[in-house]
Amino acid sequence: MRLIARRMLSSHENVRAPARSPVCFLAHWHPFSFANAILFALQSELTYMSIPEEVRRAFRDGKLQPFKSPLPWAEAPRAFLMTAHLERQINEGLASQVDTVHARWEKLQADISHFVEGGYINWGLMKWLDPHKFEHWELKSVRPRPSLRVLGRFACPDVFVGTHILARTELKGKWDTTWELQKLECEDHWKAALGDTSPYHAAAYEQYITENAGRDIMVAS
Repeated sequence: MRLIARRMLSSHENVRAPARSPVCFLAHWHPFSFANAILFALQSELTYMSIPEEVRRAFRDGKLQPFKSPLPWAEAPRAFLMTAHLERQINEGLASQVDTVHARWEKLQADISHFVEGGYINWGLMKWLDPHKFEHWELKSVRPRPSLRVLGRFACPDVFVGTHILARTELKGKWDTTWELQKLECEDHWKAALGDTSPYHAAAYEQYITENAGRDIMVAS
């Protein structure tokens, strides 16, 4: 399979071209990587690693797009799928001509790449929101300010569907209505892409992220 996409502009220089290319999620093909096996399964009638049919259908219909690391040599043991709304938010952020804004969204892109490429994940980077049973998750991109949150849900182990992004400053305390409204928005975006498909549910953190992850384990800096 041959995939063709435009290259992403990732310069940190103060002077840039007037326009930026959209973020490239399918710029490079790694025939043996997990993410590309997922793409193959999504684009065919095959079932790979129990990917739900609803997820493959949403991909075929253009309702979900895979995030692909901008590094051509990177492996991808996990998959991060995006709703159309999330993809648009990321593209708009990366297209900013303001250096600090562009750099902030590049850092978010790097944090998502860390997940996709199999980097160590713990509760400080990615966690479920209480109550656990409703399966709302956040991926946290803390620095630089403003701190950003990507909300979403797992479709199956190691396959995360990001629904939308917001700044942490838009949210208040844990049980404040601002959080509850964002959980409902997460569900709305999920339903727009996947209909009545239920998110994956498990008891243990390591059942969602099956390798190189631990809820309460911290890595020494």
